[in-house]
Order: sequence, then C-alpha cells, then structure tokens
Amino acid sequence: KPDPVPYLNMVERFGISPERAAMFEDSVKNLIPAADMGMMTVWVHHPNHDPGPHDAVDHCQYVTDDLTGWLAAAVKE
Repeated sequence: KPDPVPYLNMVERFGISPERAAMFEDSVKNLIPAADMGMMTVWVHHPNHDPGPHDAVDHCQYVTDDLTGWLAAAVKE
C-alpha cells in the first residue's frame, strides 16, 4: 500500500466489483488506489496517522474515529 497492484489483484482474484466494495484504512494515502478504482473509502482516523498539511483527503468519502459505531450506523441505513 499505496501501490495499486495489490488492490487490482484482490478484485480480480476474488471477483470483487470495486463499485460495490469499501476500503477502511487508518492512513489516507493508502485509500487513494481504492478511491481510484471506485471503491467507497472510509478513513478511520488514528492520531499516529494524521495527514500532513499537503496531503489530500478529498478521496476519503467518510471519516470516523469509531469504526464500530460507524459500521453499526451504516447497517441501520
């Protein structure tokens, strides 16, 4: 990560449709390949992985510091 090749290999090997998949990650840079493929992206904020002042975060569709709570809310929708 953030090399896109493992992401491409994963979707091919397991027959995953990126448009129907989500990637959860605590590093914003590692979400870039998933976003580029059309996956939903969820940045799980962790203080050790705060983005720098020049790091883009616009590819992060959702941000949470409570993954369990976020997933519980998402399932209820």
